[in-house]
Amino acid sequence: MPTIRIRYPTPFLRNRRIALGLTQLQVAESMGIEKNAYMKLEQRGEIPEKHLCSLSRVLKVSTTDLLVEKYAPVMRHIFHIPTEIFRTFVKDHMSEDRAFGKKFPTLEKLSVGVLTSDHV
Repeated sequence: MPTIRIRYPTPFLRNRRIALGLTQLQVAESMGIEKNAYMKLEQRGEIPEKHLCSLSRVLKVSTTDLLVEKYAPVMRHIFHIPTEIFRTFVKDHMSEDRAFGKKFPTLEKLSVGVLTSDHV
């Protein structure tokens, strides 16, 4: 049976880049990727997880914000959860895994490589 891939593009990358007054070339160079690669990300409205740290640095937003923007359209479309409610939930629960009761580092700490021995 073939796998069906569902995509929910978001205009977040384009809107944020324009708000900062940056060109696609400037963002691509700051991320260390080719302009065409960045153009595809922006045109498709995708926020790939392998680029979360560099995108967050260049676009001056947290990795949590990028994850919310990546998954909010899915949550809104499939589960009918408004983006603002999803954003609040993620920010309130991002630093703790409630299933195991163990604290985990926030994504912001991961993006700068700051991990303590109790998180490894």
